[in-house]
Amino acid sequence: MTPRHLERSHKDAAVLILLVLLSAALFFVKLGATGLFDADEPAYAQAAREMLQRGDWVTPYFNGQPRFDKPVLFYWLILLSYRLFGVTEFAVRVWSALAALGLVVLLWQAARRRMGSDAALWTGVAFSANFLTALLARAAVTDMLLTFFVTAAILAGLAA
Repeated sequence: MTPRHLERSHKDAAVLILLVLLSAALFFVKLGATGLFDADEPAYAQAAREMLQRGDWVTPYFNGQPRFDKPVLFYWLILLSYRLFGVTEFAVRVWSALAALGLVVLLWQAARRRMGSDAALWTGVAFSANFLTALLARAAVTDMLLTFFVTAAILAGLAA
């Protein structure tokens, strides 16, 4: 690698670190400070709690009734969070925030590869600062995980 490429590589790494830190602050600060809202957050949290209490990681239950309307992966991730952080609002929401942070990195990387470093920075900033992104990154709903995996698949297809 030439010194110029090495210098650009260090600059890109520094920009990515700064972007990740800023996005993480937006997505994670006081993530569990508010109670669960909407109809979905409490339903996901309660179903995962019932799975944890039953010791059944296969069948989601909500108020004692099987709940098969959403993929089980989200419940498994919440169960893992419950094991790591306890049964808290933060544990329920952390996967949405991590998926949003992963999206920032994926979008930055794709933009850098196709449009350059400056465009990559603004892509990450625009995505992170978007009101809906920040809202869904802080909510225990499947939207951010779905968006992360669909985006990763599309970018992998483009790269192939």
